[in-house]
Order: sequence, then structure tokens, then C-alpha cells
Amino acid sequence: DPDPTGKGCAVGNVSCYYEVWWNSTLVDNGTFTNSTKIIFNEDSAHEVIIYCEDALGNSIEDSQVFLVDKEPPTTIKSFGEPKLGNGTHLWITSSTPINLTATDDKVGVDYIKYRITYLGNKTCPEVCNYNGTGSWRRINGTFAQFTIKEDSCHLIEYYAVDKFGNNETIHKQCVMVDNTPPMPNKTVGEPKEIWDGKDAVFYNISDKCWSGGNDSLECWKVTIGTPITMSCIDPDPHPVNHAKVCFAVGVDGVDKTKEYCNIYNGSYNERGDGFCCLNSTIENFTFLERTEHELEYYCVDALGNKGELGIEKFKVIGDPFKIKLNKKWNLISVPFVLLDNNITKVFKDISNDINSVWTYDAASDQWFVYRPGKENTSNLKEINPGWGYWVMAYNDTELIIGGDLYNPAVTPPGRELKKGWNLIGYYGLEDEVKDYEGPAGKGRIAYCALYTLRNEESIYPPTKWSSLLTYWEPLDEEFIELGMCDRLDSGAGYWIYVDEDKGYARATVCPEWLVEKICGILSP
Repeated sequence: DPDPTGKGCAVGNVSCYYEVWWNSTLVDNGTFTNSTKIIFNEDSAHEVIIYCEDALGNSIEDSQVFLVDKEPPTTIKSFGEPKLGNGTHLWITSSTPINLTATDDKVGVDYIKYRITYLGNKTCPEVCNYNGTGSWRRINGTFAQFTIKEDSCHLIEYYAVDKFGNNETIHKQCVMVDNTPPMPNKTVGEPKEIWDGKDAVFYNISDKCWSGGNDSLECWKVTIGTPITMSCIDPDPHPVNHAKVCFAVGVDGVDKTKEYCNIYNGSYNERGDGFCCLNSTIENFTFLERTEHELEYYCVDALGNKGELGIEKFKVIGDPFKIKLNKKWNLISVPFVLLDNNITKVFKDISNDINSVWTYDAASDQWFVYRPGKENTSNLKEINPGWGYWVMAYNDTELIIGGDLYNPAVTPPGRELKKGWNLIGYYGLEDEVKDYEGPAGKGRIAYCALYTLRNEESIYPPTKWSSLLTYWEPLDEEFIELGMCDRLDSGAGYWIYVDEDKGYARATVCPEWLVEKICGILSP
């Protein structure tokens, strides 16, 4: 009771009454004379009304609203891009922003604390309960943003504190950081041979192919059907996977990526770099043109980690061809000029299955032999079209070759046969013939296939050869005698007896009227 005079004139005998209202409900009331303690048991706003009077009835009333806050703040965590989740695990990179946003509707947020704990090379789910270590970082205010530098699994812990000191419960989440790009895995199938690039016209690569320097390129001779596989390997310890293979194709120095992309049902230029991307391994990729090509490729994972760019050069020549080899003896030939006729390279992939390869040169009346791994006892160095070869195999196997019968600025193949027995091969491939699996008559009739050995003076007899044999091990009668009207096969070898020295090459003419007259058929 204040004294207005300062001389002890206050009457005193003060009595007071208070009420506490919360959500329009009276939750507390009472009386006091000098002072009292009021405790708020409910959260949110409270109105306190106090009425006091002295012995003379002098009175005063006061009302104040108190905001009660015993609830902690709420923090929401979010990840920027790039990120990938599968429902149980989450991957990010070191460039992915991690955002913490705290809110407190009453007194406001004072600060946010967080810490990152490295858990090692394990695959950790988002929902985890590991114990963190290390110091906490304090960020004043309602927002914190950070990134994680190291790869692998990390524990993120965070909480916020409001201005009354109410602490939020510590939140935990695990995340995997993947900054490692996927590695391209490219395989060039058969047939193929190393190309030195020295005859390249549209690419300046003569000093780059297989040079071993910083600008070294892999350069290959392949065929139209040589399969190329492009895949990606996303390395451990925490691969996000979902890698894409992206490629670009140049043909004679001209970009043909869009055309190839349509063929392989890829997504063209989705990354803005002119490449074609597919979500899966590209198998059996083949070139369409018989000329020079450039193939560029890279891998990129779902987080945008991009691997190194691979660049290779190719010279596409001719077609692939497969020859079945039986255990023991085989009489074969190659129907075209090979990508590389070096006999060691021709048989390199099946050398463990081959005992020896033989041919006979009637001009010198000499046998030549090649024994894999025994070059000191070998004098056969090349495999060429038009020649027949005896192959002794330890096991059933396949010889895959590639090439073309005719090539620009190269003399077409041919050879001279001497009177007597000669070992020869069938020149060329007929339509749709891709392999040789034994005598099947898929080629032209002997008279037309050997038309350069015809009798040019008369059709009686029609030919200048009088005996033709081939061989197939699985048959009861291994040697097969053939007449001039029997059909031959690409890939088969033959013994032929010629009546005089004669030139042998692939004939491009064989008159139908003559075939009909000699063999009684119209198609040669």
C-alpha cells in the first residue's frame, strides 16, 4: 500500500485476489496480502487478473498475458540435388546441400546444432541408431546448411534449442556419400585385329594408335558384324548404381550419333552433350558402314558422377564368318582377305585347341605347317583366300574370322594352280551365309565357282579340272567326291586336280545358258 506523503500515512490492510485464465477457462485463483507464487501448468497463453484494495476501499486491478513455452523447437531436414533414395537407403554426393530448418511458434529458435560421424565403408540404411562421435557445430538462428566431403556411410545428428532453452530431441539419419564415377567396361568381340591407323584417311591417328602416350588410342579392324559391348561398373564401397552408358559415333569424321541412337532406342542429347544414353548395358553394338569410325563413350551414375571419356577408332572391313572345327582333321579355307592374315593372330583365340595347320603349294611341291607355340618348327606364316588348309584340332571348336573379298586400292585375290593336285578354297560369301558347319551346298555350283578353270576351247569337256574332293570328319566317308554340278561351300577346302597350269580367282560371270546346257539347271 503506497504512502502518498512519505510520512507513514498509508492505511495498509491490503487484500488481493487473483485469477488465472487459459483457453477461456479459469484454471487457478486465490487470495494474498503481500505476495504469492503462480505456476503455469499448461502450455500457451495465460491471462492473469489481479485485484487489490486497502482498508479504506482504495482498489486497483491489473491484467497481463503470459506466453508459456515448454515445447522444444521442430527441425526439418531436407536434401538438395543430386540425391537418390530407394525407400530404405539414400545416396548423395559431396555437392549435395543438406538443409536444417528449425521452427518455434512461441519464443523462437535460438540455435541449431549438428554433427557428422563417419561410419566407414558399410551400406547403411536411412533409419539407423548408431552412436555419433566428435564435437557439435552450433549455428545461430533457424537455418543451417552443410555438405559432407568424404565418401561412404555417415551418421547425421541434429537438434534445435529455443530461446527458453527447450532442447529438441536429437534426430539421427544415415546417408551414403558417393563421389566415385562408374567405370566404362567396353569389350570388342570377334573378329577383330589391331589397327595401326597408318592408312586412316578421315582421322589423324597414325602416331596415336597404341602409342602408349597420353594421347594413345585403341584402334581396331573389325567387321560389320563384330559385336561391341559397352557397360558400366560402379565401384565399391557404396555404389549408387543405376548407371547410364552414353556414346557418340563418328563416321568418316561426320557425327552420326543421332542415327545410331534411333537404332538402339537411346535418349539423344539428354545431357546436352550430343551423346546417346541408355539405362542398360549396350550389347551387340555393331557398325553399319564399311569405313572409318570413331566411338566415344562414358558412364554416368544416378547422382551425375561422370566417368572418363573413352575414345577408340575403328576400320570396318567386310563381314564376320564362323568355321566349325571338329576334333581331329578339318579341310577348310577362308572366303575373303582377312583383317590380318598373320596365322598366329588368326588362331590366337583357339591356339590351345589346335595341333597344327597345313597347306600344300603345288608350284614348289612343298608342304607348309604352323604349330601354335612352336614357331621354330613352323614355316606357314599366312592364311589367304583361295588356298585350302588342313587343320588338326585337339577338340571341337570354332574359328571366327572377318574380312572382305575386295578392298579399295588392293588387288583382288587370285592364284596360279599347277597341273596336278592343288589345295584350294572357295572364294567369297553368298547371300545369308554366315558360317561353315560342314558340306551343305550353300554356295555356287562347282562349274561356276571354278569358272576360271573352265575349258575355254570347248564345252566338251567343260572344265580343265577332272577331280574335286572335300573332307568332313564326322561323316562315315570322310572324303566327298564332287562333280561340276555339285554346290560348294564358303569356308570349305578342296583338293582339285587340274589338267594344266591355270589361273584361279572368283568368277563374276557364269552364263546361265551354259549352266543349263551342262547341268540342266538355270541358277548357277
